[in-house]
Amino acid sequence: MKKGDLRLEEIYNYIKSFVEENSFPPSLREICQRFNIKSTSTAHYYLEKLRNRGLISQDGNKKRAFTITQTRSQSNFVPLVGNVSAGKGMLAVENIEGEFPLPKEIFAGGDLYMLRVEGDSMIEAGISDGDFVVVHSQNSVDLGEIAVVLWQDKATIKRLRSTSPNLVLHPENSEMQDIVIPPEDNPSVIGKVVGCIKKF
Repeated sequence: MKKGDLRLEEIYNYIKSFVEENSFPPSLREICQRFNIKSTSTAHYYLEKLRNRGLISQDGNKKRAFTITQTRSQSNFVPLVGNVSAGKGMLAVENIEGEFPLPKEIFAGGDLYMLRVEGDSMIEAGISDGDFVVVHSQNSVDLGEIAVVLWQDKATIKRLRSTSPNLVLHPENSEMQDIVIPPEDNPSVIGKVVGCIKKF
C-alpha cells in the first residue's frame, strides 16, 4: 500500500471511530492534531480524497462539515486501469481512471483491477462491449479460464484453449475463430477475469 493510501486509511478509521464515540465527526483541527498535520490544506486534501471515494459527504455550511457515508470495511476499492479489447486486441492504457467500491464478500484481495471491454468476441460468455471486467493480477490461468493476455503491445480477453506449442485463445463468439499466438510473439498472461459488471 502506498504511504498516502495508508495515511488516508488511518484518517478514515479515526473519523469513523470518532463518530461512533461522539455521534459527530472530528473538527479539522482535531484531525490535524491527531496526525500531527501542520497545514489545514493537507487535511483538506485527505478529506477531499475521502469524499471523491464516496466515503464521506461534505457540507460547507457547517463547522464539522462532513459525515460518514459508507463503511469502507464492506468494500474493496478496485482501480479502473483502462481498456481491453474483446475483439482483435488493442493496447491496454495503464492509467488509473478511478476506483470502484466492490463488495468484499465477492471481490476480496488487493491484486484486483478493472478493465473496460471493447468488442464483441466474448458475448457468448456474457461479456459485452462497454462492460467492466474484474481481473485478478496473475501470470498464469488454467485451461478453460478467461484470461487477459498481452502480446506485441496488445491486450485482449479470451478463454485459454492451449499453451503448447502455441498459445491458443478462444473467443466466445461462434462467428469468430481462435487466435493462435506463436512463442516468438512472446505472449504473456497478465490476469484472470473473475467478474463482469454491466450497465443496462
